[in-house]
Amino acid sequence: MKTSTELWQEIRQVPVRPGTVALWWLYQAGIVVKTPGGTIVVVDPYLSDAVLRSYKLPRNVPAPIDPAEAEVDALLATHSHEDHLDPDSITPFMSHEKTQFIGPPMAVERVLATGVKEERTTPAHRGDVVEIGDLSVRAVHARHMFGLEPTPDAVGYVLEVGGSACTTAEIPSTTAT
Repeated sequence: MKTSTELWQEIRQVPVRPGTVALWWLYQAGIVVKTPGGTIVVVDPYLSDAVLRSYKLPRNVPAPIDPAEAEVDALLATHSHEDHLDPDSITPFMSHEKTQFIGPPMAVERVLATGVKEERTTPAHRGDVVEIGDLSVRAVHARHMFGLEPTPDAVGYVLEVGGSACTTAEIPSTTAT
């Protein structure tokens, strides 16, 4: 298994061919996406043991990355649950000045509560399109009505680069480059 430093070095260095993206699976629902233009985003990274504190459910595998080492263009969350918007990872990810946060309004509220400035956040309402470098991110409807913590504003994402698109639901659960 690669160390966090080795994985981030790989992500930064791997070239991405036009018409493709490179994906790295972070376990759970988390992925890193890199585009041909070098844009790097992280979607739904769960990297701590926050769910152990709230629901008594431990991680099944060690976190593959340290968010403090990650210099990404954007952190995206599909909804505000701790296993998708990891409360322990927000501050380390957002410690890098260029990193933006994109997510539904309930998730934006959680990020703002950590002290992140509002201008570094973008609420993603269904149908909104946000451009990040050469990546276009379109928020689409998702239904995730977990009884104890409903998230009526949950979204999925359609990620598009150079006319090719995939949805967050279609991203395979394997590490690929």
